[in-house]
Amino acid sequence: MSGLPGWENLIVCNTNCGFGDLITLVKAVMADLTIVATLFVTIAAVMIGFTLLTSQGNVGKKDAAKKMAWAVLTGYFFILIAWVLVYTISSALLAPGFSLLSGIK
Repeated sequence: MSGLPGWENLIVCNTNCGFGDLITLVKAVMADLTIVATLFVTIAAVMIGFTLLTSQGNVGKKDAAKKMAWAVLTGYFFILIAWVLVYTISSALLAPGFSLLSGIK
């Protein structure tokens, strides 16, 4: 699926893989999962909007849609926080001159 815009290639090495390749793979997987989560959040937003539009004054349906919207936004917030953490940590670990044993040279 690497031909799609935004998707990362999950085959990061062919032979003699190292720690940097593992970090690159984790970064690519998180980027792809964030794209999938964004798609699901968009679908959920459409469903929530449809539920609100068709509630016809029914307070129960309106409250259920609002509860679902907050749940979706909260979940997406945590997904974005996880993506930022993985991206930041992986960028630091893949920096030129960085070694786990001696720190930054």
